[in-house]
Amino acid sequence: MNKIFFLIYFGFCFNIFTQDINIQGVVYSLEKTPIEGAIVLIKNSKTKSILQYTSSDSKGFFEIKIDSKKVPLVFEVLHMGYKKIIKLISLVDKPLEFYLEESFNKLQEIII
Repeated sequence: MNKIFFLIYFGFCFNIFTQDINIQGVVYSLEKTPIEGAIVLIKNSKTKSILQYTSSDSKGFFEIKIDSKKVPLVFEVLHMGYKKIIKLISLVDKPLEFYLEESFNKLQEIII
């Protein structure tokens, strides 16, 4: 009986100490216009595995929840037609802002 009580107590305490943090931010172009549909990946800084992902809305806004014990985090923000950004962030205390630079791809030749 004591073992069962101990396991229930330990499980309850463990759940109290695991807290999720809510990360918010906005994705802009360099011209400060919001980018809709930008992919925001949050990766483990050691293993580079994807922990969470989301996309930005029509105002460039995104929101995502993640376990607070997984900091520092690697943020990767990408969108077609823009260069991707990779940033290591260890403290998320205010909304994040990411600015994507347009990428221009030149075609060498077109065969019809």
